[in-house]
Amino acid sequence: MPKYEEKWGAKTEPITVVVYTDRYRIEGTMFRLPNLRVTDAINQAASFLALKDATVYTLDTNTLLMSHPFVAIHKHHVVLVTERE
Repeated sequence: MPKYEEKWGAKTEPITVVVYTDRYRIEGTMFRLPNLRVTDAINQAASFLALKDATVYTLDTNTLLMSHPFVAIHKHHVVLVTERE
């Protein structure tokens, strides 16, 4: 299967984001097309928001629950997304 940039002629760029659900804070890297806003990248995603090198924390106690190379978060559960600077 060809890579995205080979098929469509565009490269994606990594950005570090923090995703909040009603129970968790998830930090990780998502990929978007250059000059695309984070909200536009999320809206273009199908049902899940994919994050690479993700860490998951509880929202109430800030306890680290897990670190994983990849997580997929259903967009229905996303409450807030911020881009890390």
